[in-house]
Amino acid sequence: AADELTIAYNVNLPSWDPTTGPSAVNPTIQGLYQSVFDQIIGQKPDLSFTPGLLTEWGWNDDRTKVTMTVREGV
Repeated sequence: AADELTIAYNVNLPSWDPTTGPSAVNPTIQGLYQSVFDQIIGQKPDLSFTPGLLTEWGWNDDRTKVTMTVREGV
């Protein structure tokens, strides 16, 4: 159909769980997951972080708690 886009990846996807097994460390497979799932926090090529599902995050002064702000609408 004219309003459809099909993208093919030449990779064996072991599961739809992006956090386990070889899926967690394979950059090709991670690219596939990133096109399907929102990331909690993104990472740029320079290894700095960028907002994803979380718009803000940080430790309290004594580093015993993390405060996270979830993107509106999630």
